[in-house]
Amino acid sequence: KAFWFRDVKFLNAFYMNKGEVVNVNISCSPIQKEGVVARSGQSSAYNVILSSSVVPSGHFQTHCTGIIELEEDLIQHEKAALQQTPGIPPDFPLSLPNDAIQKIDMNLIKKICPYEISVDKFYGVLWKDGLELGRESRLTRRIWIDNPDRPLMSLGLIELNPETQQEDLDRWGWMYPPMMDSCLQSGLSARDWREAFFPVEAHRARFAKRVPGSMRRIFAISRKYPHTERLSMTCCDEDGEVYGSLQDVRIQYLEKGKKGGKIGLIGGEETPVYDHRWEFVTSVNEEQIGRENKIIEQSGLCKLGDIKQQGQQLLKDIQKEYNVVKTLQSVIPLTNRLADLVILHCFRNDLHIWKLEKDQYGIQQDGLILLLKYTPAFNIVQSVGIYEKFNRLCLLYLKYLQDDGYANIKSLPGFDDIEIIEHVQVQPTERYYEDKQADDLIRIYQPPEYLIQNKKDEWMKVVSSNDPYELASFILQHWPQARPSVVLIMDVGFRMAEVIKGDTDPISLIFADKVSAVAVNWDDIEIRPYNAVAAGILWMILSGRDSSKSLQILEIGARTGGTTGSLLEKLDPRTTTYIFTDIGRSFLNQAQTKFDKYKAMMQYQILDIEKAPWEQGVSKNSQDIVVAANVLHATRDLQQSLENIKSILKPGGVLILLEALSGYKWLDVVFGLTKGWWALKDTNLRHHPLLTPDKWNKVLTDSGYADIKIFYN
Repeated sequence: KAFWFRDVKFLNAFYMNKGEVVNVNISCSPIQKEGVVARSGQSSAYNVILSSSVVPSGHFQTHCTGIIELEEDLIQHEKAALQQTPGIPPDFPLSLPNDAIQKIDMNLIKKICPYEISVDKFYGVLWKDGLELGRESRLTRRIWIDNPDRPLMSLGLIELNPETQQEDLDRWGWMYPPMMDSCLQSGLSARDWREAFFPVEAHRARFAKRVPGSMRRIFAISRKYPHTERLSMTCCDEDGEVYGSLQDVRIQYLEKGKKGGKIGLIGGEETPVYDHRWEFVTSVNEEQIGRENKIIEQSGLCKLGDIKQQGQQLLKDIQKEYNVVKTLQSVIPLTNRLADLVILHCFRNDLHIWKLEKDQYGIQQDGLILLLKYTPAFNIVQSVGIYEKFNRLCLLYLKYLQDDGYANIKSLPGFDDIEIIEHVQVQPTERYYEDKQADDLIRIYQPPEYLIQNKKDEWMKVVSSNDPYELASFILQHWPQARPSVVLIMDVGFRMAEVIKGDTDPISLIFADKVSAVAVNWDDIEIRPYNAVAAGILWMILSGRDSSKSLQILEIGARTGGTTGSLLEKLDPRTTTYIFTDIGRSFLNQAQTKFDKYKAMMQYQILDIEKAPWEQGVSKNSQDIVVAANVLHATRDLQQSLENIKSILKPGGVLILLEALSGYKWLDVVFGLTKGWWALKDTNLRHHPLLTPDKWNKVLTDSGYADIKIFYN
């Protein structure tokens, strides 16, 4: 009988590792509905769930859900619904859906699709795009399309190989699977087929009748909806008799990756080449699975709305406990000024930008200063041999010099922005060449009111000086808690020129003084209170949870474990699994030593959150909590990274995100030299790695997060 498979969702890919035994289950359960069919004691539809469980671990995963319904029951149900609608006469004719047609005019289709394309070229393009198919899967023999420039419709001829035996065909239900798959392949041509794709969701599939085992060839008619990534397909014989159709299929582009010297789909070494990275994740609705069947485990965490006031109070209390407000009022302006001075030193003394030249510009013998005219900023960085990848950083440094009156910046004629170095022109000021006190800087870097007068006087003196050593000494003398960041600014900043010209690796400079580098992540005065806030919020989230249940926590980009140490103190090792991840194995090795006393709950794993976590050993819907501390800003596409995180959170799970906001110039002097700092590609969202709270709220919302609570100083 004809039947429908509708509301099809693919939740997770099916993978098997070498040596694994996996049970695959298909369950059907009746859905009782009101109306004639239900009163007759028959079911009008069935929930279908395809799942798997690994032996012997029992790891369970749902792969596909949908609803199956016999066509005659569907029609009867629709008629019953119409009869109960006020104002509809009993003899009102029922119109079947447009894909329930029985026959197609093949002569008309052939007229619409007159252009034949090379099948070998077609499969060659798919192979280059990562879709490697064996002989038994390449059954498309000929393809015709409607438009060679922008195809929206195609006609494919699918024919079995001569060696395929009759008994192989008789075993199958609706259609021999390789033949069905080749019908889908031919649909790839009903579009601009320069990239391979695969269906991941279908509104409905209609199975009109079984394809007989004696039928060795079939036609597939596909059409793509303009301006969407959806298509429909119908299968019929040479006379146009319809055997089945797919309606409103959402497609997903395949991702390419190197594999054994060839281009194949991303996956492990044992993953078959013909595989797909399913990206689509959906909530399974109650109609599909029933009220009592839980497909995906829910996380029983405290609702974030319940901790809003508590979290804000926690932030205030911890700031007081660490005396943060007063300290940061002093340290941040001074470290910002120190960052500007090391940039000035780099430009003047190391790169010799706008160097003194007699009778041209700079300070002359008579004491006058001749200023260089505005020059394109791009020409300046090119002339001193700065690597192109540091162009954005150099533009930022020029803006910092402008903040303190050492340079003037404006856009080039024809441009109205100063966010791209090619659009900018720059000029040095008189102050750039002078070493005398810049008293007007005191207005920018005013001393805090709480300082006693003699310390205020000393503050004003060092701030208006151009001597970074004098300023660094002043900071360390009065605020020794700031030593890690000050040491890094000096050690890294004074070798900045070597890095931006490609002569030195910035990581080796940052970790040359390991105490400072670790302290910045672990216990620096600017970081410490926020690690404590994160730990406090974690405790609040867990407070309303059943403590006897297991808890899964994963930390992304944990690096030196600065935030990790604060969180582990709040967790019960008997029920918690804490997965410490980073892209660098050296950090994992160091963490195993550092957190040895917590080894009962610790696991260590390499993870790159810019790639699909489920292809790196982290399953979808598997984590109660994900922690990301000062790491996501370094990813190329924030929204993609956030969506990857969301995919591994259980329903009701929580992301704890700790990030620095703008205003810390020394971060650009130190970490701005690293590869990840300027890896960003989402320039529609940001031109600097660090975001404001409003922008964080927007990108989290756009990435599908809800109940967002942001606490910040």
